[in-house]
Amino acid sequence: MKKLLFNLLLMIAACFGLLSFSPNAKAATPKQVAVNTEIKGTFKGMKDVTEQWYSFSIPSNGYFTIDFSATNLIANGDGKWTVSLYDQDVKNVLSENTNKLISNKITAVAGSLWYIKVASEEKQEEQGDQEEQEGKAKIDITKLMSGADEKKVEDKAVNLNEYRFMIVHTADSSYEIEDNSTSKKAIPVTSGKLYKGNLGMNGDTADYFKFTVNKLANVTLNFSPELLGDKNSYAINIINSNGVTKTIETTQKKEKVKMLLKKGTYYISITTDGASYSEYNFKLSAKTYKLLKKPVIRNVKYTHGYDYVDEKGKMEFDYIELKKTVKDISYEVKVALMKNMKKPEIKTVVGSDKRLSLYGTDDLRDCKFYYVTVRPQTEDYFGNKVYVGPVSKVTRIQNTKYGKK
Repeated sequence: MKKLLFNLLLMIAACFGLLSFSPNAKAATPKQVAVNTEIKGTFKGMKDVTEQWYSFSIPSNGYFTIDFSATNLIANGDGKWTVSLYDQDVKNVLSENTNKLISNKITAVAGSLWYIKVASEEKQEEQGDQEEQEGKAKIDITKLMSGADEKKVEDKAVNLNEYRFMIVHTADSSYEIEDNSTSKKAIPVTSGKLYKGNLGMNGDTADYFKFTVNKLANVTLNFSPELLGDKNSYAINIINSNGVTKTIETTQKKEKVKMLLKKGTYYISITTDGASYSEYNFKLSAKTYKLLKKPVIRNVKYTHGYDYVDEKGKMEFDYIELKKTVKDISYEVKVALMKNMKKPEIKTVVGSDKRLSLYGTDDLRDCKFYYVTVRPQTEDYFGNKVYVGPVSKVTRIQNTKYGKK
């Protein structure tokens, strides 16, 4: 009963200004607030209180901004307020010495806890002194006004220590979730989905994403600054599982990167050399590479890898003739002494013509018969050899030096 009476007297004293305190003056006792709701605060009558803490939870994946302002002209002097944002580990993410703030976008995952600290750099006076100062402030303002404007000021008392803010949250599953500043923290990417991100906040200089290719595929990356004409320069880094990196520099424009990639895990690192905040978006699309049909060897003329002049003085060339070749595709030709194709002589030939030259495949000892296979190949985005079709049937060929078949 005594405890209840004491609490009641404490509440009455607070209401009549007999006591001045702020229950959320410490990080350990923040006031819980909801996103997308205007919050009003004041330091009025709170002697020796210079900061107030709030906490809020994120309802769904996306991003939020902080919209803060002091509520009157007098409070808008430089250096009056400091607004700070902290993550769930009470690590500082943002701190602005300002009287009006609309922050950049901060990405956040559903259920994460955040803290806001609003600080006044001036200690508050006793209640009576505070009211006297507010009265003087009102007089100072009315000296600058007349008529209807002065009447408006007189109708509403000026409070030097009030502020308002709102956590403006937007649900957006396409937005990156920090911290993805290293390859170990890379965000998995799904083909065909739009992804958004930002750089320049709290020392954030790189964003990492990763994707997996299950079989040889044509992959396209479409990148764009969120604001075209952005003065920052971006670097798009494509990294394979061996750590080999290919970089595309881009400035103020959209970029389209086409890649042939073999099976494996790859990383996308996006960086910027700009010191200012910047936003971007990208989409990755992948299409399985359509393999070529098995090559068919139609004709062969082979004289142990040498070109020679025939009886009529005409230059003759060794070649393998295929039934069909594909433009811009090269062919790996193997010539061996045994049908199992062990220890072959290998030659790569660009298949712009149906006849693939065998000139130079003369390291094998001179024999009456050889065996040959052909397989289409090309290079992936990183310059690695990749096969783009099955190997041909093993074909026996005769060294023409020993006569016709």
